[in-house]
Amino acid sequence: MKANANDRFVKLLAKVMGTTPIVAFQLQEQLETLLQDYPTLVKYLREEKLTDQSLPLMEHFYEMNIPQHKNAFQQFYYLVYMQETLRYFNTFVIKVDEILWDEDKVFQIDKALAAIKVLTIQINDTIKEYDQNSPDNENIYYALSVARFMLIVLYFEIQDYYSYLMENTITPKFFFQNYLHTTYDNTILKYSPIYYENFFWKMYHSNAFQIDIALSFLKKIKDSHLNKNLWLLARYENGIFLFLNGYSEKTVFNDFSLDGGEKIFNEKKQEWHIVLDGLNTGYKRINFINELLDQLDFVNDNINNKKSIPSRLYRFLLQQKEVYSNQLNVTFKSDISLYQNQTISLEANFVETKPEDAPHSQSTTAENSTQKIAAKKSKTPESELNSKFQFGFREKRDPKKVEALKDCVLSLDRTINLLNEDDENLNRLIELLLSPQIFPGTQRINIGCETAQFKYVINKLEPYFYNLNQKSIGWSQCFFSKKGNVINAQNLYSSNAENPKLKKEMDDIFREFL
Repeated sequence: MKANANDRFVKLLAKVMGTTPIVAFQLQEQLETLLQDYPTLVKYLREEKLTDQSLPLMEHFYEMNIPQHKNAFQQFYYLVYMQETLRYFNTFVIKVDEILWDEDKVFQIDKALAAIKVLTIQINDTIKEYDQNSPDNENIYYALSVARFMLIVLYFEIQDYYSYLMENTITPKFFFQNYLHTTYDNTILKYSPIYYENFFWKMYHSNAFQIDIALSFLKKIKDSHLNKNLWLLARYENGIFLFLNGYSEKTVFNDFSLDGGEKIFNEKKQEWHIVLDGLNTGYKRINFINELLDQLDFVNDNINNKKSIPSRLYRFLLQQKEVYSNQLNVTFKSDISLYQNQTISLEANFVETKPEDAPHSQSTTAENSTQKIAAKKSKTPESELNSKFQFGFREKRDPKKVEALKDCVLSLDRTINLLNEDDENLNRLIELLLSPQIFPGTQRINIGCETAQFKYVINKLEPYFYNLNQKSIGWSQCFFSKKGNVINAQNLYSSNAENPKLKKEMDDIFREFL
């Protein structure tokens, strides 16, 4: 250091402090300003300049766990090394991603990693020449330590980013022990939220949401120091939930400002309520709730995350489970219209049950609610026809699954003459199976096959629906036999469907499509 060097560093830092580069040209300008006393380096930077300088920067994947700088000299080298590493990382990724062939990409990646490793080892060896405790060496020791740290960060950022292409990767512990010959402290390299956000960004731009990768990264977040970062947890939990429920790619990969979060939350609650309303005992409702809780097992259930749709739904289900845990033997005959336009609470759906059916533990609140609702709306057999329910196709938000169901029904129609009449009848059946709300007796589906064959089809389809069975088919009053008679549950119960005609052909169709 020259006598006036510190003053010069102060002036250079003053020109760039207070600004955080967001796009490539801002970072380029900052580095050129800092290095204006080094023409060779400025010339190099300009030669390396990206064609598109408006590209947004991808920030570092790791937290900067570096000792605080104590003077302008240390701050200058800290900022230069950190920003040059950031510039190189972004430039490298952009250029490599433009390469068409994976083999060529891997070649460039291996070459860069080898060069970074060699330089890191050289700096590591140089540091050993300086006594860390000597005041004369304090500044240069700090600068070299920052350079070494940033090169290690750069090495693992590139390896992390392209891990899907690389057959052999190494761990930080291996790097420290075998290349730097020092003990690895696992607090040195800690992932930042940017690391996890980047993988959403990558999957979005490659149009390939990979559920197994998303789940594995969510687990890493939950096991890391970021396990209370509600926004980050919500980003993954919402993406996984939306993907599993068949929402569009655009919805899955949005910025999760969640403008539509409340709408989706209420839609899903309403959908579950309709299914629950079709289940007539507490046992069935508890089983349905448990099944939904199992589907949400990826949620961080230790945190009530209001930014996360599935986290809110998880707690909603736990509340309903607590309600029904004391209602296992109760028989329900509820009506969706009672809560359709209200803030939903299943406790408000209890309708009068026989006293001998109710367990002694039934709460006074539930009894009072039962009496009020029973007084408010007493059903007759005729009014029951106005009740709403659904068959509840489990994968109705997955376009591929919906298409598979349509193909299955079409093949069954061709093979066993499942439906009588024309294509319009087939379309009505598909609409009925997927309908979110069905009013009994409002559709007419004419069956063209034998009742035993139809029963066999219903039995095979039942696992793919929440509420498709012989009883619900009869309740719908939408299906008619070849003779024009409405098919009720008793018709199906009395039919022998163990070995119907063309059983093998039907089994082949179910195996192919479902």
